[in-house]
Amino acid sequence: MSAPPGGALAAIHEEEALGKAYDARLLRRLWPYVRQYRGQVALTLVLVFPMFVLELAPAWIVKVGIDRVIAPAVGGDALARASGSSAAGPLVQLFRAPRGVAPLVWLAGLYLAAMLLGAFLQFVHATVMSWTGQSAMRDLRRDVFGHILRLHLGFFDRYPVGRLVTRATNDVENVAEMFSAGIVALVTDLLKMVGFAVVLFLVNARLALVTFLVVPFLAAAAVVFRLRVRDAFRAVRVRIARINAVLQETVTGMKVVQLFAREQRNLRDFAQLNAEHRDAWYNSIRYDSALFAVVEAAGGISITVVIWYGAGLAASGLVAIGTLYVFIDWTRRFFLPLRDLSAKYSVMQSSMASCERIFQLLDTAPQIADRVVPVAPVRRVHGSPGGAVEFRNVWFAY
Repeated sequence: MSAPPGGALAAIHEEEALGKAYDARLLRRLWPYVRQYRGQVALTLVLVFPMFVLELAPAWIVKVGIDRVIAPAVGGDALARASGSSAAGPLVQLFRAPRGVAPLVWLAGLYLAAMLLGAFLQFVHATVMSWTGQSAMRDLRRDVFGHILRLHLGFFDRYPVGRLVTRATNDVENVAEMFSAGIVALVTDLLKMVGFAVVLFLVNARLALVTFLVVPFLAAAAVVFRLRVRDAFRAVRVRIARINAVLQETVTGMKVVQLFAREQRNLRDFAQLNAEHRDAWYNSIRYDSALFAVVEAAGGISITVVIWYGAGLAASGLVAIGTLYVFIDWTRRFFLPLRDLSAKYSVMQSSMASCERIFQLLDTAPQIADRVVPVAPVRRVHGSPGGAVEFRNVWFAY
């Protein structure tokens, strides 16, 4: 009972063969389940733009306060004038306080309003995205279960029951995560990164070029770590498949296990698989942590270069102090999506693998199809009165 049966071995090899992080063919097959909720999908994408603006706003409000209120008050007129030299100078005028309202009070109110509205939009975005994913997966789970009910009995002799349960539960949940933390999150992060790059160049092209000096090196490191994470995560999936197969076999065959007194041997075999699963996760976490550290270091280097180079420009009156603050804040936000890049990639990989296994099950055609037997209509003999069959005092015993 220590070796998985043929069906379980086939399931293990299936896990080993899968693991592609992006497959347009699978996404096209998944689209019919999402198409009826395309209004909600469009809403999540539209919300990205006001969320991005509100993410930019707090740092810009602080910039206006520094350049237009604080710097002139402490005698930094040259630094205040420098803020009007950028292409984004007209935006500063949008935050001018109304007559009779203290500028700092006005800016503080705008800052609070931007933060609260941004938090509300993030709540709406996450709620709609999760609801859409769960609704689509409800339909997919219903189709999976309905297809299982139509399969021939011989299929269940070769396919582990635990694997079928996984298809209708865990695999569907993995596909649902693609909406909340996978492809939608990747598209959102990509749009934000492009947006941050554009606005940084609009504010000050010279500082923006200095800020993105480390991006090519970071991109190369991300590609290397992506491949490492892919292999490590695939190893995790293989170990999970083996554990599931052994658990399913042992539990369903518990009578045989106890009759042959194999409890200790099965426990040792499971302990070995469990240790391999732990080691695979450790390897995956190590690469994930290394990528996180590389992104943190790249972000720190970029901010350091901005401060060093921007200080010289500020001393020459070419850049305002508020602009430096904006670059520091927006540079930090630019690198934020890259920190969990491997996590999003792992989610996409798991979702694509689960999606492929689900469609492989749906593509399995029943070998025995139910015949449609026509039912002859009940004919009444002409001239006979209507009658009924009645049972009285009928009983049976066993």
